[in-house]
Amino acid sequence: PAYEAIWGRTCASIYDSPQSWAEAIYPEDREQVIDAATTRQEKGEYDEIYRITRPDGSLRWIHDRAFPVRDANGKIYRLAGIAEDITERKRAEDALRRTEQLYRRAIIGAGAVPYVWDFKTKTYLFMGEEIGSLIGYTSPEMVEGIWRRITQESVMMGESAGLSLEEASVRFKSGKIKVWRCDYHITTRQGQLRWVSDVAVANHDEFGQLISSMGILQDISDRKQM
Repeated sequence: PAYEAIWGRTCASIYDSPQSWAEAIYPEDREQVIDAATTRQEKGEYDEIYRITRPDGSLRWIHDRAFPVRDANGKIYRLAGIAEDITERKRAEDALRRTEQLYRRAIIGAGAVPYVWDFKTKTYLFMGEEIGSLIGYTSPEMVEGIWRRITQESVMMGESAGLSLEEASVRFKSGKIKVWRCDYHITTRQGQLRWVSDVAVANHDEFGQLISSMGILQDISDRKQM
């Protein structure tokens, strides 16, 4: 019965014309879905997300899965499946994606580089590709650990003012320092010294243990010179 609510067509119409469900598929998605249905359903590999157009012209997002049903001899005699309306989820994902894009544009516009640092492995889980224009090294090189070799000195600021890098790290992990703020020198691939501002916040697991930090790096060489 949910077919009538989702597709906006009667169940009787699909019994009379079994392929009518495919006629409603959005034109740009139709070929891919039909190809998957004809080649993957009997293998149990059919798992598609696509759009449909309802009779009133509105679009809905569908998550469609199908599985072969076999008889006692192992012969496929039926396909069973479920088609789920995921429109609201897709809208929420799109809204989140747009928000992330806005934040990313703001960060890039400020000349900053986003990153995620893992405290267990002591490596970067993620480093924005903008790091290349900042220091000449690529994101993969940063993740692989080049950062340790190009850092020259650290000057702690904010809540961690007056602390050594090691002391500040211990307090940050324990939660005594809520926001990590640090200015330090780095050596670019070209051999130049640049000042970088590093600001990060802690990310804890469900047990309250610090697992990573999320932050931004920003070139403040001009400001330091002034």
